[in-house]
Amino acid sequence: MGATVKFSKEKELEIIRLYLEEFKTQKEIADIYKTYNTSIRRVLMRNNIPIRGNSEIQRVINLEDIRSQENTSGFDYFLGILASDGCITNGTVILDFAEQDKEILTYWNEFLGNKCNINVSYHPVYNIPQYRISFKNQEVCNFYKQFGIVPRKSLDLTLSKINNNILLGIFDGDGSVFN
Repeated sequence: MGATVKFSKEKELEIIRLYLEEFKTQKEIADIYKTYNTSIRRVLMRNNIPIRGNSEIQRVINLEDIRSQENTSGFDYFLGILASDGCITNGTVILDFAEQDKEILTYWNEFLGNKCNINVSYHPVYNIPQYRISFKNQEVCNFYKQFGIVPRKSLDLTLSKINNNILLGIFDGDGSVFN
């Protein structure tokens, strides 16, 4: 990582914009500027920007964000993705992918208005990177239930509709073709 730096007023405004408008974390912004997250925190505090806790980051997705996309090809695509590879548990929507499918998470984040973070962790057995977007909102989880996306869906998934976009999402989530 780089050294602690003094930012110009223009850079400070850009840091604030990334934090407030793009919902980037302090660490993500620090990575952009090749500095420490404490340097970013100081910029935010100096400018009287309230520091978000993890729970606040998870609350940025609301039901209207999702409902406004209903009846679009993107909404249907992500129903398929969630049906095949997503998880809903304890009021949290979770989508995990391996590194080669990370672009699906980028698309999912764009669909959600770029309000989530794509987090990386390493698989405990295979020691390979896994990428995840998750957010907590019980209303959104309840909304997805009407389409068949429920906890323990691998045991009782019943999609309320099916179309080409949903099928594409299912295929991108778990599909493969063999000759």
